[in-house]
Amino acid sequence: MLETRLSEQQRLVEQLQARLTAHEAVASRRGWEGMKHIGVRLGLAVLLFIVASGTALAAIPGAGGVITACYIPGIGVPRLIDAERGQKCTSKERQLTWGQVGQQGPQGLPGPQGPQGPKGDTGAAGAPGPKGDTGLAGAPGQQGLQGPPGEPGIAGLTWRGPFAPGSAYQPRDAVAFQGSSYVAIAPTALDPVADTQSWQLLAARGDAGPQGPAGISGLVRVRAESSFNSTDTKAVAAICPAGKRLISGGAEIFSGPADGGGVRFSPAALTVSAPEPGQEAWTAIANEVVPDSGNWLLTVYAICANVAP
Repeated sequence: MLETRLSEQQRLVEQLQARLTAHEAVASRRGWEGMKHIGVRLGLAVLLFIVASGTALAAIPGAGGVITACYIPGIGVPRLIDAERGQKCTSKERQLTWGQVGQQGPQGLPGPQGPQGPKGDTGAAGAPGPKGDTGLAGAPGQQGLQGPPGEPGIAGLTWRGPFAPGSAYQPRDAVAFQGSSYVAIAPTALDPVADTQSWQLLAARGDAGPQGPAGISGLVRVRAESSFNSTDTKAVAAICPAGKRLISGGAEIFSGPADGGGVRFSPAALTVSAPEPGQEAWTAIANEVVPDSGNWLLTVYAICANVAP
């Protein structure tokens, strides 16, 4: 149907063009002024034809939205054609296209900011944020009221010390007996071994510990003296009694009475004061520092005792 209408329009346009050409020839003989009414009437006829047919032709843009039309120079009234179906302009017409999409132009400047819109609805609550740092400790609060008394606790034990025969013991009395401790659970006067039903073991006697180091007994001090004279050198040994071991010893020099009651001063000096090697004895040797005619005395002591193996 559309092709038939386009063909009819093409034929009518060609007839109008022929008539226009004839009128132009007549106008050239009569002069343009005499033909004004003819051109006006013909132009109106063409315009009415284009307007009447525009409704159908305007609905046929080509690919990409391109519209093709033909127009006669001097008249300027276009007619639409379907270029994709092979329709062409006549030799007296020129082709005109429009509706092509050109290149995208540069982005325009931002427009002015519009007025602020109304406040929107409150959004949904977001996810909880990370835990913050611990804050500073607050000031101590006021002391609270005293609470009610608590329930009475379990009664404690009464320590009675070592078990005393003949004494009366009541429940919760605790005693020591043969190295262990017991608590009475019933009235009794018997010891925990004789009355096992009335006593309960608290702590059993511990095992015997290891043997301690050898002990010392029978401590004695042995004294030995030299002659009271002015000899330049004196040597004295204090020997422990048989069966006793030497523990310690020492020596001293006296000048004065022969009984050693003089002062501890003399022109002599100790050169040796030590245990006698291989013997249970203490030996001392003294010499005069400066030759002197005065008398002096050397006394030696040995500390002896029994030493258990």
